[in-house]
Amino acid sequence: IYTLSLHDSSDLIEKIKVILPYESTRVKKDIIALREEAGTGKLIDATKHKPIKTVVVLDDGTFILCTYTAETLAKRYKETQGGNI
Repeated sequence: IYTLSLHDSSDLIEKIKVILPYESTRVKKDIIALREEAGTGKLIDATKHKPIKTVVVLDDGTFILCTYTAETLAKRYKETQGGNI
């Protein structure tokens, strides 16, 4: 079980390679491929069965499915950094 919180995971924040919208066809294909490779740990579903809005890709190729928009993630990151991005 993975618990993801921007407030206590500075190591995770440093590993973010890119934040992508879920609507991207390429992203959806990559997620399908990762689901077929179950057990690799490369796909983390943090949605709690809610609609996927954003996919966070880490530098090791792990995809994190997220219910927040990229704007919301950026705002929360900014808050954790004392207003500095």
